[in-house]
Amino acid sequence: MGRQSAAHYIGSQDDGNYCTNGDYCVSPSHHMEGLVIMDVPDVFDVCYIDCDLVKYRSSFSVEKTYYHLYDEEGSFVDEYSNAKTANEYLRELSEFFMIDTSGYYKVPDKRIGEEQQAKDACDLILKSIKEDCPAKVYKLYLTGDDSYRHSVATIHKYKGDRADTKNPKWIDSVEQHIVNVHGAEFVDYIECDDYMTTGLWDCYRKGLVGVAANLDKDVHQAPLWHYNWVKRSFKYVTPEEGLLWCYTQACAGDMSVDNYEGIPRIGVVKAGKILEGCNSEREMYEASVEAYRKHFGDVHEYVTWYGETIEKTAEELFLENMKLAYMLKTEGEYYKVPEEDKE
Repeated sequence: MGRQSAAHYIGSQDDGNYCTNGDYCVSPSHHMEGLVIMDVPDVFDVCYIDCDLVKYRSSFSVEKTYYHLYDEEGSFVDEYSNAKTANEYLRELSEFFMIDTSGYYKVPDKRIGEEQQAKDACDLILKSIKEDCPAKVYKLYLTGDDSYRHSVATIHKYKGDRADTKNPKWIDSVEQHIVNVHGAEFVDYIECDDYMTTGLWDCYRKGLVGVAANLDKDVHQAPLWHYNWVKRSFKYVTPEEGLLWCYTQACAGDMSVDNYEGIPRIGVVKAGKILEGCNSEREMYEASVEAYRKHFGDVHEYVTWYGETIEKTAEELFLENMKLAYMLKTEGEYYKVPEEDKE
């Protein structure tokens, strides 16, 4: 892949989706109004790679579920590569051929490839990342035991109840392969995302050019370069934009992945409106707490995810979600309420 240019929008109040494709932008023009087109460095000083998704993607890549369709008499009709295609065929039979398909049924047939195929898929992903992000140093991480965020969450269980989620067959083997062959390190108590952000902040302070190869937008709280290895696209983030995105997440929540809600019915766009016009972190904090107060009142009583009835103030509700959203800037230093602005 040739080196790209990343479009960086000055004064953005959104989550960093600066370009027309909804995520990143590579433009032939360096004169677009409001945009600064930044050339991706030829070589990075440090490339941080979150291997959690690498191991899942590569392990799942060798697993495929097909569906066998049978009629009401149990006769085999056909095999389909996914349930959607099978359902579309049933709809055609019913709507266009007036065939009663109420007795038809699908039988899933899960096929799993070889262990080595999963390892090969992992190697291919990591090779592609390194080719697109040439760096003097690569640092690879895997999330280890627990996370402090689990002990913070009371409103909803952090990351939800994943006990019934079945992992791909070769995930443990691929994980060990990433450690033994690629030199990844396990991180405990915090998450891979925190190592991405602390690493980028360390580079920023030292004047180094860092990049995080990661698919999670939580990491966009940190400055410098971000690489999406699925879209093979780059993005540049400033410290100011990262801070704004952090408070946006604390207001909007992230129920789809990390399972914290923020203010109900407040998405990224409305969260951006809450923070609009804020000129300091303290103002962002005060605007966020006030938005929580408007929705929950001064004191909110609720039943925790583990069944206990408790009360929290609007500020305490905000702080819980902020502690879940906040990605570390320095290892061991967690979110602190910003000091009041000086006159």
